[in-house]
Order: sequence, then structure tokens, then C-alpha cells
Amino acid sequence: MSEIAGELARVREAFDKPTLRLLDRKWAPFVLAVFKSAFSRDRRSVQADRLHSQVDAYLADLRSVGSEVPGKNGRALCVQWMNDLWLYRETGENGEEQYSLSSHALEALLLVDSLSRDRALISESRLTTIVDSVRHRATQANPDREARILRLDQEIAERTAERDRLQDGGEIVTATDEQMHEGYANLVDLITQLPSDFKRVEESVAAMHRQIVSDFRGEERPIGEVLDEYLAKTDALMSATAEGRAFEGAFTLLRDDALLQDVKNDLESILDHPFATRLTTAERRTFLGTVGLIRKGIDDVLTQRNGLTTT
Repeated sequence: MSEIAGELARVREAFDKPTLRLLDRKWAPFVLAVFKSAFSRDRRSVQADRLHSQVDAYLADLRSVGSEVPGKNGRALCVQWMNDLWLYRETGENGEEQYSLSSHALEALLLVDSLSRDRALISESRLTTIVDSVRHRATQANPDREARILRLDQEIAERTAERDRLQDGGEIVTATDEQMHEGYANLVDLITQLPSDFKRVEESVAAMHRQIVSDFRGEERPIGEVLDEYLAKTDALMSATAEGRAFEGAFTLLRDDALLQDVKNDLESILDHPFATRLTTAERRTFLGTVGLIRKGIDDVLTQRNGLTTT
């Protein structure tokens, strides 16, 4: 296969995924507007009948101002979006059916949001993030003991010199408003990707749940033998998929309460800088809610995993 033919095949495969299928449809602006209006960071799930009624209300509202909208009613549209893998329907803790956005819908919303707001441009903050990450990974990748010690010695020397300078009364240089705003935009770019990342892990676990139950029902071997095999599968659940392995790696950090408290304190310190007067109340609240977003994402994944273990 030629290079261009290979690239065309990869692009076609990407366009066949639910995220790009959503963006490529005639009614994409309407669907995404509904998702943005009905769901939020604080409202991740909506009771099924309520969402059907909300969509009906959105349709009527848009028709009244002359906007072209789909011909189906709210319930039919929600079912269609669920079949298109943009909505996920499950039974909530109260026993009622509820909808939540799939990772594909969250990714599409993330892309639209990034195109409709001022994105973090190439800046000192963004380059520093890249350089620090490259340095950290290079240190981890290098098996040479002496090289690691040398790099640590360099970092210790730099930090010691800065500490001594400050202790001797050296000038404290604070970041300018523009530098802080660039850094804030860079952080927001990273933070807004978290919901879809967590959702992909949830969906990975849920898909495995359905597959295990389906396979279990189709088994004809002795029940003890089957149970042993499926219990082994659930034990290796998080290492069986790329999403699960990534989550397990991050979970070591995410479950560190002291680290998350430090993150919360650092977020507050960032907003204490004068640049933050340019932010809206909603932007400040969302930024400060980052730790809560992380905790909720962890809880949702663990709830999905515990459901499979219970089954």
C-alpha cells in the first residue's frame, strides 16, 4: 500500500469513529448545543424522561425563532443519539433510567469549545510544560545510575542556589499578568480533557462487563471452572485495556490525598494573583473545582469497576 493510500485509510477510520461522525452530521450544531445546555460539569447525568422533555422544549424554542431543527421528538432523538454512541443510558442509584454523555460526545464538545475560546498559544508556560515533561521522562528512561545521580545533583544545586539567594534577601520576581494568564490557559486546556479521559475508562470497563456477562451466559462448561476463569478476568480488569492501564498508572497519584490538597492550595494561590481579576466568577469556580472533578472521575470509574466485580 502506498503512503497516501495508507493515510487515506487511517483518516477514513478516524471519520468512522463516533466523535467525528457527530461533527460531520447536518444537525451537529443542534446536537452539541443540546448537550451543552442539558449537561455540565456539575450535572453529568439527567433523568431520561426529563431529558426527553428538555429536548422537546429546545426544539419548540428554536422553531419559534425560525431555526431549522430535526423532525423527531425529544425521546426519539435521545434514543438515536444513544444508538450513535453519543449518549449513554444506565440505571441510577434511585432505580431510574438516566442519560450521560459518552466520551465521544465529550471529545466533540471539547473540540468545539477549544475552537470557540481563546486557546493557549505557544508560550513560555506551554514550552516549560513540555520541557519539564521531556526531562522527567528522559530521566525515567535512562538506566544509567551515574547519569541519574548527575541530573539530581544538578537540580539540587539549582534549587539550593535559589533558596540561598532568597534567604540572603534577593529580589522575589513575580510573574506578570500576561505570563499568569498564559499559564492559566495552558492549565485549562489540560484540565478540560479530564472528563472525556475518565469517561473512556468507564466505557472500557462497562464494555468488558457486558462481554463477560454475555460470554458467561453462553458457557457450557462446569460452573466452577467458568467462575474461576471469570474471577481471574475481573482481577486483571484494569490491566486488560489501554484505558485501564493508563488509569491504574495515574491512580497511584490520584489517590494521594496530600497531593490533591496541595493541588487545591496551588489553584487558590494562582487565583490570588492580580491576573485573576480578568476571570469571570464561573471561570474561577470551574478552575477551583479541578480537584473535585478528579475525585468525581475516580469515583465514577471505581463504581463501574465495583459493579463488574459484584456481578
